[in-house]
Amino acid sequence: EETSNEMIDLIEKKYIRTRRGFGGKTLEHTHNFIAAGINHEVNRNDELDRHVHLFIPNMTQTKEGKMLTIDIRYLMKQQKLFGAISRSKLASKLQREGIEIEVDDPQHGFYHVKGISRDIEDNFSTRTAEIEVEKAKSDSISAASSQAITLKTRKAKNHKVDIDKIFSDTSYFLKNAGINIELNTQNNEVNEQEKKMIFDDVLQQMELKNFSFTHDEIIQNVLNAGLSAQIQLNE
Repeated sequence: EETSNEMIDLIEKKYIRTRRGFGGKTLEHTHNFIAAGINHEVNRNDELDRHVHLFIPNMTQTKEGKMLTIDIRYLMKQQKLFGAISRSKLASKLQREGIEIEVDDPQHGFYHVKGISRDIEDNFSTRTAEIEVEKAKSDSISAASSQAITLKTRKAKNHKVDIDKIFSDTSYFLKNAGINIELNTQNNEVNEQEKKMIFDDVLQQMELKNFSFTHDEIIQNVLNAGLSAQIQLNE
């Protein structure tokens, strides 16, 4: 919830804008919007899956008080960046609490809690497995086709879910699986020189792959690569 609130604040300050004038050629950052964070505890297969849906009505208020639409295409383009920022915030909070992480995919910023095996993850990811099975049958792996498969395979939500039983069953399973996450009590703070080395390495790799790239693409790649170093947006 804390991370969600931080993301809402960031989006409002930096990424809410409207288009004005002839053909919408004039861009104006309004720095305000209405948003609702909707907390969900389970997925559609009634597995424990805590996540937040951010609902943003398509309206923003200008300085003179006019209500105009948000430049929604610009906002949607930032989805990968928002994901990188959220994951980096959560990774940093976990590590500050002494919970170690292991990075699976530094390019995309995917990680898991150290001590949780892939088998344990898969046991609580049957929804993901369903989607992957259908993807394997498809000739296309585009974003549009992936979304279509997700919609095709999902079943109706169970609005009578017993969340207490799901928590209890999950806790019982983990206990019997022998899960033991040891807290790291050592101070593993990464110094600024190491963080700069990560930044320089990411920038070098981007320069080798692309002729040009944006400021936000640099941020996204550095945050993904700097999860273990706890690199944050303000840095």
